[in-house]
Amino acid sequence: MESPIEVVRRFCAAWSDNVGAGELAAFFTDDAVYHNIPLAPVTGREAIAKTISSFIRPGAPGIESIDFRVINIAANGPVVMTERVDVFRLPGKSFELQVMGTFEVSDGKIHAWRDYFDQNQFTSRMGSGWTSIARFKATSEGASPARRGMPSSQARCGGRASTVQCMPS
Repeated sequence: MESPIEVVRRFCAAWSDNVGAGELAAFFTDDAVYHNIPLAPVTGREAIAKTISSFIRPGAPGIESIDFRVINIAANGPVVMTERVDVFRLPGKSFELQVMGTFEVSDGKIHAWRDYFDQNQFTSRMGSGWTSIARFKATSEGASPARRGMPSSQARCGGRASTVQCMPS
């Protein structure tokens, strides 16, 4: 059986090879948890596949592909940590984002994946169309306002991502 670090290396290479969401989800256990820390966690292989396919899609403001460039990788038993530069390719542009990832591997499958990155840096590089989508997704996924990266004024408005001013309750 592959070591946990080998599983994670193959997973990162699969992203760079631009495989489909179903193939990426096959790296996970049935009850795995994927958590982009600024957003709410996603549980289960099918939900992870759906989440991946929701943000990798052609056309604006979609992400056409992501290249995972692993800078450093280390493991302590089943826990693997990656320092990465993820290269996002969009229609007409690309950008890099520094990411730290933690993976927990069990029986050759990823049981948990947590990525830590600066959400403001990500949304500013994606552009205004993505900002509203990211806020909507965070709101609809049930994350607390602070976890959604929303301004305190939005949090006081029940977490609604809107340009309409909210009146105090």
